Amino acid sequence: MSKRSWAAAATVGLVAIVGVVTINCNRNPPVVEVKTADAQEVSDPPSQPAATGNVRVQTVKPTGGGMERTTSQPGSVYAYESAALFAKISG
Repeated sequence: MSKRSWAAAATVGLVAIVGVVTINCNRNPPVVEVKTADAQEVSDPPSQPAATGNVRVQTVKPTGGGMERTTSQPGSVYAYESAALFAKISG
């Protein structure tokens, strides 16, 4: 194969890969629906949802900060070298 045909094949392959990745990245996440048990089996306190059986949840947006990122691990620190330091002038 010549250089031109290799370049054309590589370009077509790259365009195909970018297309597949773009299509898959733009999909919406799946919606999960949670159902409660039968209404006859569950006693309905006032906080329970209506007879539809769906559970209502509240979502929040994450905020930055608020978490300490430190760790304590056992260990020792030793110097490889040392030097005696003295002042060059008195006073």
